[in-house]
Amino acid sequence: MAKSSQGFPVSRGSGNNLSLFSLASARLRETMIIADSDGTGESLHVELPAHDSPDRGSPIKIGGKASAAPTAAVAEQDRTDAWFTLNGQLGAVSTGDTATVYDFGLQTVNTVTVTGLSHGGAIVPIQADKTIKVLAAYFQCVTFSTIGTLGLAGSATAFFLARVTAVNQNFALPPSPYVQYYNLGAGFDLELFYSGTATFDVTCVYYLTPGA
Repeated sequence: MAKSSQGFPVSRGSGNNLSLFSLASARLRETMIIADSDGTGESLHVELPAHDSPDRGSPIKIGGKASAAPTAAVAEQDRTDAWFTLNGQLGAVSTGDTATVYDFGLQTVNTVTVTGLSHGGAIVPIQADKTIKVLAAYFQCVTFSTIGTLGLAGSATAFFLARVTAVNQNFALPPSPYVQYYNLGAGFDLELFYSGTATFDVTCVYYLTPGA
């Protein structure tokens, strides 16, 4: 059965008709009329497609900027564009992403591997006025003589890892699947500490940031 049409006037101000639209009656709820308020007598007719229907006409959609990488930072309280990937996904930067971490701006994450590291050895030498923040660290005991405790240290902060009792023991930070970081203070090396006698192969994921 063919759909019937219904015409109705669109008015502004004192009630003068701007135009007359003829719409299928079954689509009245899907149609929006936006009147132009600048006195030109123009108006915008937009059809809003129903759920599960293809786009028709010129529906209003959210806009954004497509970019393969995060867009550049703007000043405080500036307006920004929504960021979309080149495939149309809404982009976001997670503070738990192991590629970039947001802390005083985007910081590059580095990975270092040191083999045969003994007690007191520096894993990452600190840069002046920068703080090392550790995202993850992996340890394997490669030689062992005496039982002792294993951990990381920097400035006055130390993080206990585990009690080492045998060769080839493996340890990791964070100990849980949740994202963590360990702030070791400004102007200090990231060091391994061990209370007994052993050496370790260490892989550390970290980033440097200004301040404490």
